Amino acid sequence: MMTMALLNQDMLKSLVIFVSFETLIYVITSLFIIMDPPGALPLIIRITEGLSKRTILRLAFEVTLFVLSLIVIFALGGKYILEYFGISIPSLKVAGGIMLAILGFEMMKEGEKPRARRETIIKEEEALSNALVPLGSPMLAGPGTLSLAIIYSTLYGPGVVIVGALVNALLLFPIIIFASYIGRIVGERGVRVFTRVLGFFVLALAVQYVFDGVFMYVSTIS
Repeated sequence: MMTMALLNQDMLKSLVIFVSFETLIYVITSLFIIMDPPGALPLIIRITEGLSKRTILRLAFEVTLFVLSLIVIFALGGKYILEYFGISIPSLKVAGGIMLAILGFEMMKEGEKPRARRETIIKEEEALSNALVPLGSPMLAGPGTLSLAIIYSTLYGPGVVIVGALVNALLLFPIIIFASYIGRIVGERGVRVFTRVLGFFVLALAVQYVFDGVFMYVSTIS
């Protein structure tokens, strides 16, 4: 019994690293910016156009659960992935920064994520079968989001990333359900402007990641 209790304590310690409230808000905000649900609005509107409320509710649930599952899987397994491939945290931060920089440039240039255009899904069966891909991934839980989950889980613990993913899932679910209403209120131009603004923050975050990675690497060899 004592052995089992010790094992459970060790598992909890590996999942949770106590962080400040500011760090938790930082993780939640960063995940939301990288996921960029507002940038996915054009595709969400096209997918849900003409669908019944019941079908939209089912679609929103499946997409949200899919995105949440991907982030949780990479948050829990990120440490082991890094150890298996022999990747250090500084290297991951630099690589993640470069990836986020590319994404930020594309968001600022186009006003929407790559592959968000020219997606026309009309039939209910097509909407349900294609909602997970490309909407769930790579639009929402793409390489940038998943690499961020690995980095944060290594720095702050998987528990913090899971909490951040849950909060973002709670935000994503109503956005998908009310996408058509949001689109009519904000308008396509408003969505594109907001996405460009988010792209700027993604680019700034990418630069900070590269700087942090280089600084961490230099400090290890000095």
